[in-house]
Amino acid sequence: MFYIKVFLFYINEGQYFEKNHTPSEWFEIEYESEYNLSQVFVVSWGKLYRASLFKNIVYPTDTKVEDDLTTWKVYLLADKISYQNEPSYVHRVMSESVTGHVNQIDVYPLEAVTERIALLKLLGIDTTKEEKAYYWRLILCRDNALKEGNVIKYRDALQKIAILQKFHKMSN
Repeated sequence: MFYIKVFLFYINEGQYFEKNHTPSEWFEIEYESEYNLSQVFVVSWGKLYRASLFKNIVYPTDTKVEDDLTTWKVYLLADKISYQNEPSYVHRVMSESVTGHVNQIDVYPLEAVTERIALLKLLGIDTTKEEKAYYWRLILCRDNALKEGNVIKYRDALQKIAILQKFHKMSN
């Protein structure tokens, strides 16, 4: 069966704005939900880039969804990130496309946020929000591994959750 879902983002009068951010500022607001920034942040589409930012950027070829593993690195190489709060892209999820049947754990890879935390910490950028995202993705990973019957991934996720709960008192 073939289906199409269309996601449109609307803004109300008075919600349009343009703003420039430093890379540090952009990482601070990446998870804000008011303007769907978490979706804007991760994907590579819907953006204009300076070509020189891609000099050493490599998109992985061994994964179904590569945006979250790569796009954030381009932000760190930029001097500024300009954001325009205007719906300028229509995203269709088609049953035959990758987004139509991809697993959530592929869309939100644990590796992406793990690597971001490590590099952002080295740069002295606050990782509090990234750490919460890591925990959320870890729960997703645990649930997915259980569903798929992958005992090793499931137990690995349980171990990491237990460690985080012990030291940070995070909970489901």
